[in-house]
Amino acid sequence: MTISVLTRRGAIAGITAALTASATLVRADDPPAVTLDKLLEPTDVPDLWIGDPSAKVTIVEYASLTCTHCARFHEDVWPELRKRYVDTGKVRFVLREFPLDPLSLAAFMLARAAGADREKFVDAFFRKQAQWAFNGRPLDTMPVLTAELGMKREEFDAVLKNEALLTSISQVRVRAQSQFAVNSTPTFFVGTERLIGARPIANFETAIAAQG
Repeated sequence: MTISVLTRRGAIAGITAALTASATLVRADDPPAVTLDKLLEPTDVPDLWIGDPSAKVTIVEYASLTCTHCARFHEDVWPELRKRYVDTGKVRFVLREFPLDPLSLAAFMLARAAGADREKFVDAFFRKQAQWAFNGRPLDTMPVLTAELGMKREEFDAVLKNEALLTSISQVRVRAQSQFAVNSTPTFFVGTERLIGARPIANFETAIAAQG
């Protein structure tokens, strides 16, 4: 019988640890140079992105849905960044999964499964992070939150038993670690410039301008 990701935390934690150990990690204080071609190279896991696909600048964020710093960025900085750069066609914004724990992995699985509503799911998971990620009862609160977003309980249960989806999202994290030395969230690449942490809008302005 297939078991939900939320009811086998020990197993998923083991998977995550194994994936982390298998990645060729680079010291955080000595990250490798990243080329734009490599960063944006298509993989078997399609990117989640918004904006003009032909925008001059691409920002890639590696985030965890249980990361409080990521939630703060999406609450305090993202609305203005989107208004000034994404909605005006200057920037394409890519969100990539870097789950730090089984709950974030489960939430990303649900967002992926939401299809065209994935942005709505990601936004809700960040805005209501305290309600589902830190209350000790995720099996009670997550189905309620996703139901409010239009996902039926049967679909919720099926998504969290989807081994292929679990593996795909885990591979996004492994690639980030092994190829781009990402080891914390949020980590941003503005073009090829790396920004670590929930930076203020001014840091993004400078990095975007530097892309020419």
